[in-house]
Amino acid sequence: AAHAALAPRAAREGELLAAWHQAAAAHGLHIGRLQPGKEKLLDGHARQGLQMRAEGSYQGVTGMLAALQGLSWSIVPERWSLAPERTRTGRSRGMLVWQGKFAVHRFTPDGERPARKGRKAGGKTS
Repeated sequence: AAHAALAPRAAREGELLAAWHQAAAAHGLHIGRLQPGKEKLLDGHARQGLQMRAEGSYQGVTGMLAALQGLSWSIVPERWSLAPERTRTGRSRGMLVWQGKFAVHRFTPDGERPARKGRKAGGKTS
């Protein structure tokens, strides 16, 4: 069987999102937003951006970070924040909000190329 990081893109993305949800649930976090970006193929690896917002405890956040490091992708937090969730009056609700942008990297098999965009209709004719 092929390594999960080498599976077709849709299957990889579904597996990645499922792994994030499982890690969050296992550590008591509620994911409010998990939005993947487009994957870009680079030399020998692919990079995909991912935006996330989750709510829970500090222990839940640290547990989820540890669980994500066990995946077959390399996950790099690029910009993130961890702050108490507050009401409109500024009172803490006792939960933390963890949100940010992450870069997800995976190795690419030899010969994997980016999908080509089709030519636009129209243009110059001879």
